[in-house]
Amino acid sequence: MRSRRTRAAGVLVGLWLGFAGWVPAQDKEEELRLDVDLGYRWEAMFRGSRELYRSQLDFGEGPKLLHSRLFWAPGSGEDRYLDRLELQLHGWGGEPYNTAQLRMGKAGIYDLNFRYQNAHYFSSVPSFANPHFETGDPVSQHREDTSLRTATMDFRLWPGRCWSPFVSYQRTTRFGRVDTTMSAPGDEFLLVKDLSYSSDDLRAGLVYQGGKFTAAIQQGGRWYRDSSTWEASEFQVGNSTRKILGRSVELDRATLDHEVPSQFIPYSIASLALRPVDRVTLRARVSYWMSDFRSRFYEDMGGSFVSLTEPVGFFDTLEQTAWAHTKRPEIDGEFTADVSLLKSLEFVQRVRIRRSHVDSFRVLNRVFGNLTLRPDGSFYDEWRDVLQGSGFVGYNTDWSQSELRFRPHPTVELRGGYRFERRTLELPPLEEGSYESAFQFGGMSHVPELRRFRSDRDILKVGGSWRPSPDSRLSADYEKGWVDQPLYRSETTDFDRLRFSGVTRLFPDLELFGNVRLRDAEEDLVLSEDRGYGAGFHYQVRDGLGVSGEWQRTRWDVSIPYVQPQTLTWDLFNFRELSDYGRLFFDIDLVRGAHLELGYSVWGNVGDFPLNFHQPVATFEIPLGERVTCYARWNYYDYNEKVSFLPQDYRAHLVVFGFRTTFSK
Repeated sequence: MRSRRTRAAGVLVGLWLGFAGWVPAQDKEEELRLDVDLGYRWEAMFRGSRELYRSQLDFGEGPKLLHSRLFWAPGSGEDRYLDRLELQLHGWGGEPYNTAQLRMGKAGIYDLNFRYQNAHYFSSVPSFANPHFETGDPVSQHREDTSLRTATMDFRLWPGRCWSPFVSYQRTTRFGRVDTTMSAPGDEFLLVKDLSYSSDDLRAGLVYQGGKFTAAIQQGGRWYRDSSTWEASEFQVGNSTRKILGRSVELDRATLDHEVPSQFIPYSIASLALRPVDRVTLRARVSYWMSDFRSRFYEDMGGSFVSLTEPVGFFDTLEQTAWAHTKRPEIDGEFTADVSLLKSLEFVQRVRIRRSHVDSFRVLNRVFGNLTLRPDGSFYDEWRDVLQGSGFVGYNTDWSQSELRFRPHPTVELRGGYRFERRTLELPPLEEGSYESAFQFGGMSHVPELRRFRSDRDILKVGGSWRPSPDSRLSADYEKGWVDQPLYRSETTDFDRLRFSGVTRLFPDLELFGNVRLRDAEEDLVLSEDRGYGAGFHYQVRDGLGVSGEWQRTRWDVSIPYVQPQTLTWDLFNFRELSDYGRLFFDIDLVRGAHLELGYSVWGNVGDFPLNFHQPVATFEIPLGERVTCYARWNYYDYNEKVSFLPQDYRAHLVVFGFRTTFSK
């Protein structure tokens, strides 16, 4: 792995130098600039949980192209195919996140923008959903090691002119390995998942810009594919040792395949902006999506199992094949009016409407092997049944927001607003068999009367700001919200939110800032309080010496009533979090252009999940000439969880040696 990273970094450097040397010298109007930041990272004295470190940071060793930028403007000339080119690279050399961007064009003729992003995700937190964690087993049963790659190309013709067509393409892939669990009656087992997902987006449109009127229309489509496989090839007793109906649940093998063949999702988007008079701006946007999915699911498992639903009994094998067809049309419209009633009075009105529903039809074919029914004990070598059903869920939203801003003085702004949201949930009748799918694999049918649930949300907002001087600003905002008939149990029904923030410059070299956040929320049965306080400063002590610091405190209290399963009595669960974050940073200029940066940050929590996280850092750089600067950076990460039964800690020293160079002509 490390040798491949070394070769990759060498190729990138070679391409940079080769391209810089290839650029021919033109006339005096030519502009060329190349910035490169190269380094090598070492890891030293690592202790603790490697899995947790990778889940939070995942910085690797080896050569790194930390950042680079190439800008080239060849100069004027009608025969040139471009008048500017910019190439940027960031985080290459085995980093968890890296990007590349290429921009080029010719004024008034075309713009071309290409972007590439690669994000590597690793998650393996030992305590997450691990039933054996408290007994001393730190091996996580839910582990992800995947990559997400996105490549985007945008091309626009005749930018800045009255008519400008454009085309865009985006390719997204996600792949890797995921460790997870599969639920079985009375138990759960470990599975390994091979993730394979890809999508292609292609859209094209036309933009019109003419005086006080701007409009755009685009038509696009998305091709979506998903093919994933879960496997368990070894014998497992599962996480539970309890017997179900007198029999142990065990797994010998399991294979689960989920496939969504290439599906096409068309969409259309239209937007316009109009300024009929100087103080009025109108904007509108309408989009329509039509999702139409056909999917297949296959499951083959063997072992010793218990079925608690029809058929109730014991069985050794189960083969399931499911087919599903789902349609989801969605239309979304938004309108905004910005009106300056007076020079000091502004009114903004926004309206949004969304209509969508999901209509599905599914068939499940099940084959039970060696089935023994309870309570009569009848035995079947093979038991087959076919289940089919349909479903419908409609979700509609009507959203409106009005906001008024008043400036009685150039330094004072008062603002207030009201937001109303109505949500409607549509479900089929409760009577079994009373609902037919709106489509039966292409054949339309009648939809009976649906059950409708309505929920209204209201939010009032008031606030203001004051700027007593160009370098000082105070701001305060208050929100009051409530929900009538919430649709979901976990939905906030009532809340109050208050926020203060301020910044001031007491002296030309001293800047102070602070903030306060207060929020009280109530759900169906849950009460929560959120408090936040913070302050900071930046002080330029003298030329070449600056210091800055910050402190933030957060307190979160939650009370959740629940029913104890053993006694079926009500009890109250209280969770409390009290955390502090502090940071101190020094910026120092030394002799002969040398520069030193020193910093220390710490985050700690003394609530129900106590921990602390220390992160000191030091960076030293010294110029080796007019175009080259050499630097060294040290980072120390010290993470400690105060969990008595099995702490999750790690400590790591990371050192980077590198140089930055600049070439221009």
